[in-house]
Amino acid sequence: MINRRGSIFYSPFLVLALLVILTYTGFKFLTIETGIQTQMIGTLQIDLLNIYNSAEKYQFFIQQSAKYAQTNAIVEFYNNGGYYKSGCGNVKGYNLWVKGSLNCFLDKNTIINEFGKMYSDKINEYATDFKAADLKNNYGVKLDNGDFVIKGSEILIAKDSIKYYVKPEFKIRSEDELEFINVITDKVKSNINLCMDDTNCWEKLDSSFKVTKSNRVVYFDIETKNKVGFFEKKPLVLMFALDFNEYNPLFI
Repeated sequence: MINRRGSIFYSPFLVLALLVILTYTGFKFLTIETGIQTQMIGTLQIDLLNIYNSAEKYQFFIQQSAKYAQTNAIVEFYNNGGYYKSGCGNVKGYNLWVKGSLNCFLDKNTIINEFGKMYSDKINEYATDFKAADLKNNYGVKLDNGDFVIKGSEILIAKDSIKYYVKPEFKIRSEDELEFINVITDKVKSNINLCMDDTNCWEKLDSSFKVTKSNRVVYFDIETKNKVGFFEKKPLVLMFALDFNEYNPLFI
């Protein structure tokens, strides 16, 4: 009887104690699990935020580089007479459109292709300064309805299992500046034909043409109405020369 009563007396106590222990253990277990999950979620959010910040930084850098590269490229392009590199060479810093009987006059496609090379060089100069990712030689340039479209390869930003891709793509408009070179080309070609019968032909060009003759080389500095620059805007000046040392039309 005693054993039975003792068994009956202690059973509720043991049950209660067991419930308390299980509750405490369960609470500690849940607390530990919750703490682990909270830490993982927090880390994930921070990683995502860092990746998005990096992506924004890349995009901003690329956009600013595109703007500055456009200005630098068009200024140098004009100073180079519309060439990245002239097949006729240069004299005294002026790229040649004519060298003797060799014709290096520009056409619309040549102007576009040469400017594309110049622009790629300029944007790569900025890309080299960006240490967070390898952006150099990452761009292709093509013309689309008067706009130059610049597309870059995807840039991967990764942190553990998180991946984010930045796709550089933007447009610049330089059609007016490039069309001006095309117009000047036509005028000079027409004037060369005129000069076969008129020794004063170059003086008949409009006042925007600054012409200097030295021996059998004719130098041109043609100021445009378009002004460019970051702090101080200045007119674009198209510079080129015609070298007739191997060819002697009447006007030389």
